[in-house]
Amino acid sequence: GFLSTLAAAQECAGNQWYFLRVQHYWNSTNHPWAYPSNAHWSGLSTCAHYANHTVFKNGWMASAGIKAMAESGSQSPLDTECTAAGGDIWKGANTAKGEAYECKNILINKKRAYVSAAAMIAPSPDWFSGFSNVSLCQNGKWVNWTKTFTTLYDSGTDS
Repeated sequence: GFLSTLAAAQECAGNQWYFLRVQHYWNSTNHPWAYPSNAHWSGLSTCAHYANHTVFKNGWMASAGIKAMAESGSQSPLDTECTAAGGDIWKGANTAKGEAYECKNILINKKRAYVSAAAMIAPSPDWFSGFSNVSLCQNGKWVNWTKTFTTLYDSGTDS
């Protein structure tokens, strides 16, 4: 999986900038069994969205966007699904190895106070790692800092 860190501090009103850092820890030391020489990640797709939108959830059928990202690393139509639900999307670049990090600034507001992100794990038939529906507004205040560890998901789309 990978680690994400977000930092900011203000009331849940108006806009709030967060710094997102995602660290990929897939390497031959941490995963010595059958670690591939061409391990890499797709670009991270990050969506800020409303509470009633779920990008993915364990046990749910994968959307067309999750399917495309998990099988080929494509960030479309996942980007379109996010914006069609009223969200904002940030796209990352592919990484050339299994252990890497990605940083970006994301703008959150009270209506779009939830963040989800996903990246394809390659080579794989349809695996990805990510986090879903992390709320940055709790008890009427923007969270100062949060850390999330993610695990491997099988999107269930490879036939």
